[in-house]
Amino acid sequence: MSTSQVELFTGLLTVGAGLLTGALVLLWLVSLRSATARQRLEELGPSLLGLAAVVAVVTVLGSLWFSESAGFTPCKLCWFQRIAAFPMAVILPIAAYRRDVAIRIYVLPVLGLGMLVSTYHYLGEWNPGLLGDSCAADVPCSVPYFRQFGFLSLAAMAWVSFATQGVCLALSSRRPTPQ
Repeated sequence: MSTSQVELFTGLLTVGAGLLTGALVLLWLVSLRSATARQRLEELGPSLLGLAAVVAVVTVLGSLWFSESAGFTPCKLCWFQRIAAFPMAVILPIAAYRRDVAIRIYVLPVLGLGMLVSTYHYLGEWNPGLLGDSCAADVPCSVPYFRQFGFLSLAAMAWVSFATQGVCLALSSRRPTPQ
């Protein structure tokens, strides 16, 4: 696959993950007032931990592909995002296999920190003065390798990944409520 094809593919995955995350948040908001929506959310709950694990693994594989195959050298902020993302590709599949939703208490803060770094990085890509001298001249944090669809950079993709994993974990449950 060419780099542009992988950029398109990961861009489409990111848009899909973002739409799914938005739909889950909307379902959660509706479930606060609707028993039917609450029941749907409870039915989805057990599969959401597995979905978070899949997103984590795909995120790491994509990150490694871009750096190792496409030759995109990670900037300093990319490395901080990787520090938050890479452990999730190990921890979340194990938690999904064990159906251990208690992992949320450990994982959600890390995902939140990853979102903060991604937000700062993305804003710095559009407003380079925001970053100051925080990154190296040879791999500047303010210059994205690409912007798929005109707005999706690697920092934005990381943010959506962290958000999707976080929402899936927050809404996951061990099993549906008996009827």
